[in-house]
Amino acid sequence: QEFMQSDKKRKNQEYWEKVFEKPVDVLTFKEKKNVGINSKRKEYMLGKDIIESVRKFCKYNNISEYVFMLSVYILEELKIRIDM
Repeated sequence: QEFMQSDKKRKNQEYWEKVFEKPVDVLTFKEKKNVGINSKRKEYMLGKDIIESVRKFCKYNNISEYVFMLSVYILEELKIRIDM
């Protein structure tokens, strides 16, 4: 209850209202033609040192590993679109 009345909550709300003043671009996927269900999956194995670095980064920045990986995916998707 204290938080709801706090200055921190007010500042957070002002910040997010400013962030979303303008409509947010939506990440959409272009439909690819000639794509069948026989697609191949690629798997990448990360070394223990990379995994540990990601975990430390996430802990330091107070985010989940899921959020980190989702962010990496979105950045990669945007990079691909920019290169097109």
